Amino acid sequence: MSFDDPIDLSKRIESSEGLKVQQKMDWLGTSYRAFVQNYNELKVLLQKFNNPDVALELWTVNNRPQLDAFQQEVLRRLQNYLASAKSLVQHARKLADEMLGNTESHKQYDALLKVGFTDSPLVQFVEDLRDYALHNQLPVTSAVLHWEKDKELDNSIVLELGDMKKWDRWSLRAKEFMKSVGDKANLEAVVSEYSSKVIELHGWLSKKVAEAKAVPLSELDELQERLRNTGV
Repeated sequence: MSFDDPIDLSKRIESSEGLKVQQKMDWLGTSYRAFVQNYNELKVLLQKFNNPDVALELWTVNNRPQLDAFQQEVLRRLQNYLASAKSLVQHARKLADEMLGNTESHKQYDALLKVGFTDSPLVQFVEDLRDYALHNQLPVTSAVLHWEKDKELDNSIVLELGDMKKWDRWSLRAKEFMKSVGDKANLEAVVSEYSSKVIELHGWLSKKVAEAKAVPLSELDELQERLRNTGV
């Protein structure tokens, strides 16, 4: 059997460390794409209400059923967003532990998590909000439409925090966030800031894993190229 026998190459690829690394990176990538898609779908809907023409039309008395349906759709997309956000955080942590091990990069990852996530009131609010929606009830949202002379129309979807604050499982950081914003939180602002943090950290982690596993990934690329060259 020659070194470039396709059966032998296929077996070497299947048993290679590089393939295992690539599969785990691909799994995280799937989780990440689900999060980004859910974020984009929620953001598009929230930005739609930011259009004064849309907001004013929905606020007319005759269109109240449409406004109710719009807010129900916001909650549906918010639920998907929160679930995918939690999954991505857990999957990323698992990949970091497995791929980075006891390295300086893992220490940097832990530091980034602490500063950007664990110690962030907004992030802890979003993560607690997922548990609130899962274990207690869906959040309450409302459509805000406010106008003052010589000012732009204020139209947005907000989280109504008044009754939500009664839940006894909010973390201290989440309570800090709710105290800072009062009884209403602009939903688009919350998910946009949280998503920016998640996307930035995902990019950093993906780069560090690729660097840490450069050798086995390179070996995998070489084996796959040789397999393709056999014509099989």
